[in-house]
Amino acid sequence: MIRQGETGTGAYTEFPLHNEIWKRLMNLSCTNSLPENQPDKNGFYPNPAQTEVFFNQQGTPLTVLIYDALGREIMKVKAVNKLNVSNLKPGTYFIQLNENEKKLTKKLVIN
Repeated sequence: MIRQGETGTGAYTEFPLHNEIWKRLMNLSCTNSLPENQPDKNGFYPNPAQTEVFFNQQGTPLTVLIYDALGREIMKVKAVNKLNVSNLKPGTYFIQLNENEKKLTKKLVIN
């Protein structure tokens, strides 16, 4: 069943999820990362990372913020080409790259 409605109203409409739709959803193949060392055109690489993350904004200083899965700020630094992430525990984080007025937020996986 899928529920659709407005949050907080308690009014929902239920739609049955047919077996064929469920089968198609289960067979979808998704990835949240790029091949190792392949640059992300809009941000950073590699993802997943182990020790360092490299930025595509060569020579442009960035303010980099890293948040944990609960939204707590873990790190805030100024960086140009790369960032040492070896002190982060394995898991999923969110990385925000701030360049002047532009902001980019993406998922970052640490192995």
